[in-house]
Amino acid sequence: MRNELFSFFINYIKKEIDFHHLTAGTKLPTIRQLSQYLGVSKNTIEQAYQQLIAEGYMEKIFK
Repeated sequence: MRNELFSFFINYIKKEIDFHHLTAGTKLPTIRQLSQYLGVSKNTIEQAYQQLIAEGYMEKIFK
């Protein structure tokens, strides 16, 4: 189940970016917020975000 949700989430974000539903500068939910909303571990969300960053779909902005 974790791998299916992980893959679904990554593909969903990629499609949203590709179809311009998420544009540059869009702030995504925090790892904690998304974890609670989807009912998955923070680690799963963090790994998904890291993969999207590595593939160039997202960038992490440090405060």
